[in-house]
Amino acid sequence: MSLAIVTVRRIRPHLATWLAVLVSILVTATAVGALVLLSAQIGAASTRGLIAAADPAARSVAVTTSVPAGDRAEADAAVSELLGPVSEGAEVTTVATATTRGIVGQPENARALLAEVGDVDVKADLVAGAWPTRGGAPAGGDSLEVAVHEAAADALGLEVGSRIGLVDLLDRDAANREAQVVGTFLPHDPADAVWTALPIAATGTTSTEFETYGPFLLADGALDAGESGSTTVTWRVSPEIPGTSADAVAALADRVRETLEAGRAAASLDDPSAVPVLRGAQTSSDLPTILDEAAELSTRAQAALLTPVFLLLLLGGTALAVSVSLLALLREGETRLLRTRGAGTLQIARIALGEGLLLVAVAIVAGALLAPLVASFAAARAGLGSAVTATVGAGFTDALRDPTFLATSAAVGVLAVVTVVVTTVVRSRDLPRGTARPGLVRVLAGAGVDLVLVALGVLALLQLRRYLEDPTPTLDPLTAAAPGLLVAAAAVAVLRVLPLLARGVGRLTDERSLPVAWGGWQVARRLGTQAGALLLILLAVPIGVLAVSQQSTTTVAIADQSDFAAGAPLRVVPRPDAVRDPAILTRYAEVAGGPDRVLPVARETMTLGSLDRVTVLALDSTTAGTVARPRDDLVFGGTWTGLMDGLAEARPASVAGIRLPDDVTELEIAADLEMRDADVVFPPGEAPAEAGDLVVVLTDGTGRTWPVTAGDIASGRPATVSLDAGLPRPVTITALQVITSLAWYADEQGPLLRVTLESVAADGRPVSLGGLEDPVVQEGQVVLTATRDETDPPPVVLTEAVAADLEVGVGDLMTLPVRGQSLDVEVTGVVRALPTAVVPERGVVADFATLDAAALAAADGDVIVGTAPREVWLDPVDVDAAESALADDPAAAATIVSVERLEADRLSSPVHAGMRAALQLVGVAATALAALGFAATTAAVGRTRRQESAVLHALGLAPTRIRFTVLVERWVVIALAVAAGLAVGVLITYAVVPLLVGGDGHPLVPSVRAVVPWPAVVLVALATTGALVLATLVAARRLTTDLAAGLRDSAV
Repeated sequence: MSLAIVTVRRIRPHLATWLAVLVSILVTATAVGALVLLSAQIGAASTRGLIAAADPAARSVAVTTSVPAGDRAEADAAVSELLGPVSEGAEVTTVATATTRGIVGQPENARALLAEVGDVDVKADLVAGAWPTRGGAPAGGDSLEVAVHEAAADALGLEVGSRIGLVDLLDRDAANREAQVVGTFLPHDPADAVWTALPIAATGTTSTEFETYGPFLLADGALDAGESGSTTVTWRVSPEIPGTSADAVAALADRVRETLEAGRAAASLDDPSAVPVLRGAQTSSDLPTILDEAAELSTRAQAALLTPVFLLLLLGGTALAVSVSLLALLREGETRLLRTRGAGTLQIARIALGEGLLLVAVAIVAGALLAPLVASFAAARAGLGSAVTATVGAGFTDALRDPTFLATSAAVGVLAVVTVVVTTVVRSRDLPRGTARPGLVRVLAGAGVDLVLVALGVLALLQLRRYLEDPTPTLDPLTAAAPGLLVAAAAVAVLRVLPLLARGVGRLTDERSLPVAWGGWQVARRLGTQAGALLLILLAVPIGVLAVSQQSTTTVAIADQSDFAAGAPLRVVPRPDAVRDPAILTRYAEVAGGPDRVLPVARETMTLGSLDRVTVLALDSTTAGTVARPRDDLVFGGTWTGLMDGLAEARPASVAGIRLPDDVTELEIAADLEMRDADVVFPPGEAPAEAGDLVVVLTDGTGRTWPVTAGDIASGRPATVSLDAGLPRPVTITALQVITSLAWYADEQGPLLRVTLESVAADGRPVSLGGLEDPVVQEGQVVLTATRDETDPPPVVLTEAVAADLEVGVGDLMTLPVRGQSLDVEVTGVVRALPTAVVPERGVVADFATLDAAALAAADGDVIVGTAPREVWLDPVDVDAAESALADDPAAAATIVSVERLEADRLSSPVHAGMRAALQLVGVAATALAALGFAATTAAVGRTRRQESAVLHALGLAPTRIRFTVLVERWVVIALAVAAGLAVGVLITYAVVPLLVGGDGHPLVPSVRAVVPWPAVVLVALATTGALVLATLVAARRLTTDLAAGLRDSAV
């Protein structure tokens, strides 16, 4: 008889169980295949996402050098050759800038920035007029055509057709250059990498020591033609990313590194082979680092999905082994008959091999067709987005051409065939009577397996922790298998405890009705023989608990970490020119819902001790305790609010200077500026006037200083200042600054200029002038400052790492560099990490008013303006409304960081979305496999107990009561196994899930805390129980059919 005929005939009598084996392989193959497809696409999406999120300038390659007039063409050719390996298919942009020029009719510190931008008509949008042209100077004139940034034109009062004089600051003998405005413009995309070389293009003006306006864009080639002796030129290219595979990313990273090395060689001042026109050039790019990070993130994303793959293989293999074992048990009579007719182990193995190949052929082909659809559905359900879903669901053909998918499917098939053959052969070999191992030996042997699995699980857990902490991880099988090994170890260990519980159940039911008592007795008597069915449930339930717990833990962890990264619900960075405008406070209070929801913050990064990149935050401690949002477990021995209250209590009780009435809205300041007679000869036509520009330094009620420009002041011509209503009261004049060229002139007797403060009037009411010291003339200005007394050491809060490095603790003094001063400060608190810090574990927090008071006192008049907070943290009543309002106000919020957007972006990242989809898929597959396996064991139990059932029927027990007895037994087993599985799942959640949530490359600060979503866990338990009960009801329909035949068989 042929092998095929024997195989087919062996299928018919036990078709239902054979189909259970087939479906077990099909479910496993489909789910594993879907996970493999998801893994590849999630890795690619992770790479694309990280590269796309990087700063455009960082992911480009730039060459910057100084080019003499007339050498631009040679430099262009040399750079084109240098960037050739990375510029294929990409645009090379150019920006050229000249030394800034003075502006006729503007203050001495006013500057104009001249520049050229290649393809400017693409990179910027004309607001009015036209772009300058090479030959566009008016006939008979010497004007230079320029297009001016709209904001700069508005600030200077320029429009199309206006003329402006530019002063050569390097050659004082050179005549002023007249420029004609032929157009105004705005950058098409301020985030475009081309504007990195012209940061002023973002705002049109910058305010530092100089007031710079621009850029003033010239016609292409104007600078090279002689408008500047030499220009600084930046060539920039953003290489095309050829693909998202590891090989493509690595190849591009290598080409960029080779280009950087070639650039350094070409720019060498000592190497005779260097390119002359590029000597001293700088070639730079952060792209290799970005690509390395992308490759690592892709590896982590794909590695994270190996865990659900292993869990699925573990459960699928168990379900297959249980089903095949039951099939072999049902075929004991057939197998015994084959052996009596001379069939040996080899023949039995050949029959099993044929059957296994048939099963695998059907299941693997069907699984290969179903896997892309399942993957697409899982991706869509998890919100992975169209990029992944479209790729996976594009068709079966792409999936079937994936070598990893085919290899995985083949591996699943081989494992399935091996399982079928080995299980069949082992079950077909009957041990001689009397050689069975005693129960104690079996228990000891099982305990040994338990110990091995527990040891492997602990080792895998340690390896998983090392993998997540290692900046350059190397994935190994033990790391990916860690959760599965722990689940398996706990499940097998629980198998040793359940029989004890079953005996307790038996004693509880022995006095009940006969079906219940019989069922309880059967549970207590036979539970040890149902290890396979129990193991399926003990694996399926923890996997379901892990799936929902991982999702909840991820959501909470990302919320915590997003809060930490943003510092507050909204963090905004105002435009540089708005930082010193007191009206900005009113704007922030309006959008946030009150001044108590506004937290100004100044930030600096420095080196302290042996630690670099230490972030120092100087903030308003009166609102920091409620606006900022660090988690309480980040603070040692207290709360964040308590630490901030301690900083606020140390603020100076009063501010020295001229205190103004709280209701003041306008100041009028009069001063006498007089130049004494002296033997000083001024340049012809440049005798300075006895006047100057007045700057009033105000200190508000929070201790923040505001330099307010009051305009021109002279003897008999007072200056006026309007005070914004939102400026926190009380307001004090702490310094007056008169900027005038007279202050530069002196003789042997001292400065020629004398300034006397005559009066200060608040809304017409005179104010006492006490509190300001005598005027001091220094470097082009006259300064009157408040008397500043020495202060106590300001309190600060340190992170644990900084405190340890400096060997200080609470109550100790340390030195902190502040604005050129070395201040003694007192440590009043220690935290584990600081929100928004560059390195979270390295940070210092201080109250800016207290710190400013100490720094200004130590400066002794050399510094008159305190720290200017460059960012503001907000806790708005309505976050969405506030964000929308600020988005329409670029002056108040040039940059907006929103906790909600950070959280949403991270939750939708391919890593988290992929793990979520994978665990949901595994959870569904686990329930299906457990239900399938339990149904098969239920059917097998009924079949192997036909003789017992027949005897009970002969004694008068109705078939329905017999079926109910078996169902009670199975339901008790379900209840015990599900309860134990829930306990295992919760324990594994606390041990493993926090380590599974950290794979998206973001800092795990604050640390991840396991979250068990009890409602979802209960739903998992109910869903699993319901599926198992339904499976037993379906399988039990034929338990009591033809009992008479069973009784006849037992009599034979």
